[in-house]
Amino acid sequence: MRANDFLQPLQPGLNLITIGYPKDLSPLDLGLTTANGYTGNLAFNLADQVLPWNGDAAPNTPGFGNYYLIQSGAFEQWTLVGDPTFSNRSAQRLFKGCRGTFMRLQGEAMLRIPAPWTP
Repeated sequence: MRANDFLQPLQPGLNLITIGYPKDLSPLDLGLTTANGYTGNLAFNLADQVLPWNGDAAPNTPGFGNYYLIQSGAFEQWTLVGDPTFSNRSAQRLFKGCRGTFMRLQGEAMLRIPAPWTP
């Protein structure tokens, strides 16, 4: 098993990523913030998005969830598109261990997947 963090360069548009470890992670666990180069916006179509397969969380559920990095001034969090309460989903484990997840990005970014153990 890898003994160091895994870095994956991401491009604008759709990217298929995987954690590569049997561990579920959240956007916060992965450092998906504007301070780390990700794009936030009040409009979901202008912000970076995470699109997990719904069937990974609830078997036999088709389609993809759509979460985006909502940001205005100092306010920043991940939220579900269409959620009228803008619930904070930043700590929700959207990235399932050993599963693929799509990310739709506005620009280039570097995904850092932390090693789950220390040698």
